[in-house]
Amino acid sequence: MVARLGKDGGSIALVVTHLHARYSPPGEPDEYLGIRGARVAGLIGDLSGLDGPVVAVGDFNMREGASEYECFIGLTGLVDAAAFLDTRQATVLADNPYLGVGHHGDERIDYCFVNREVRPVAVRRDFDESLGRYSDHAGLVATIELSEQSRLDSAGSADRGAARVRLGELLEQGRSAALRRRELHRLRAAGLATAAILGSRLGERAAAGLLLAGAIGEVLLAERFVRTELRGFDYAQLIVDGIPG
Repeated sequence: MVARLGKDGGSIALVVTHLHARYSPPGEPDEYLGIRGARVAGLIGDLSGLDGPVVAVGDFNMREGASEYECFIGLTGLVDAAAFLDTRQATVLADNPYLGVGHHGDERIDYCFVNREVRPVAVRRDFDESLGRYSDHAGLVATIELSEQSRLDSAGSADRGAARVRLGELLEQGRSAALRRRELHRLRAAGLATAAILGSRLGERAAAGLLLAGAIGEVLLAERFVRTELRGFDYAQLIVDGIPG
């Protein structure tokens, strides 16, 4: 979501986002890294059309130094405000009772990014008391000022080039994962359909009906959901191909 906040003849572009979570247990590959990369590409495309002061905040579900993090800052030129101020704090805490699968202890995955027309003054965690939590994430409070410096959307060409290549690799990784999921759904559909036929022949019509419904669901996931996912990767790749450098 992008909103323009204006006052006294000026405005700030406020971007709020929520990228795909990891959802993988500790020690297992990140099945959704490619999807997160595609959403990073989409976010880069949205940010490229913004002028003036820009602030991007939200649950980015990425760790500082991770591939998608480096791609994002490398291709937008935005600055991680907490890292700039050296006030990094975890925003997901291991003792939070709402945490689900995929979290690995205390993590900083919520951010405030700014361009050079915004000067970070302070970034701190809030709503992190054990009895006052409303989410599996703590809040993040950022204090900023407008700056007269030049924009920071011109990172070094070498860094931009490397980030562009790496983001393309993430999209290809995501596309391959989607194709694997499609084949898995197809195999499940075939197995359920076979079981439904056997059940029908054995007179287990109710069970056969349930199995057939499951087979249809797997087909829909394979041929509709994954197909849409693959189109999303193609669109993200077009954005990456259009990035200079």
